[in-house]
Amino acid sequence: MGSGLLAEPRPELFRYCVTFHCGEQQGGDCECTPLRPGVYATEINLHNYHDAEVAVKKFVVPVVSAGAVIGREPRVVSVRAADKIVLPPYTATMDDCCRLAKLLFGGPAHASTLTSGILEIVSRKPLAVTAVYTMRDPVSGAVSMDVEQIGGTRHVP
Repeated sequence: MGSGLLAEPRPELFRYCVTFHCGEQQGGDCECTPLRPGVYATEINLHNYHDAEVAVKKFVVPVVSAGAVIGREPRVVSVRAADKIVLPPYTATMDDCCRLAKLLFGGPAHASTLTSGILEIVSRKPLAVTAVYTMRDPVSGAVSMDVEQIGGTRHVP
């Protein structure tokens, strides 16, 4: 028989993995560029819809860094930058290309180079996470925009 003490439940974590694309993919001579030629931008919105604050940790894993493909199989890339924020109740914030460049490079990245990868978001409460992707075609100048709701996964460490 046990001592009668109940073990405290381990806290649940919520994880959101969001792909981001920032900067310009040149056409070049190589047929294996990671994206089609164009100018890309991503905005990732985090909304705390709870009546309590939520601590959030963020991890940036670039697979293309300032134009260099660093994570093409069989190569892998680990976390290159981390960040954290506490969201007060009923607030929102965003991570866009400017913020990701500051985390990865210490300042703005040159707009003519592509950086692409994953932003992992971790919190103890669920969040509403939305990604907004825009792309401008270099030939026609047409702009496209996609909005994607990012589902989280529950994880017990």
